Amino acid sequence: MANPNSPAGPANIKRFQITSNKNDGSYDISASVSEFKYYESVLSNNVTASIAYIETGNIKGNDKSVAIDGLVDSLPIRGGERTDIEMEDNYGNTLKFKTGLYVNRVRS
Repeated sequence: MANPNSPAGPANIKRFQITSNKNDGSYDISASVSEFKYYESVLSNNVTASIAYIETGNIKGNDKSVAIDGLVDSLPIRGGERTDIEMEDNYGNTLKFKTGLYVNRVRS
């Protein structure tokens, strides 16, 4: 357990799974996420999150490692796909989105 007086550091993304709307495919891209920003506001009735990930071409899909041409084209990701995210901070606290977050848009 980290020192409670130490400054906050980055969380460990334990699971970041995206499930396709078009087929039964799903991929865990937790190892490929390079940036994750999560926002909550008392002035808004929704949660906002954004990610940047590195396209490695080899990710974990359906409990096995698979090689893909690209995540956006392989699933495909167009908007509305469910993401299941689980993170752990430096103090051992777990943040899990039970109802999932949904993709709003994809940008390159």
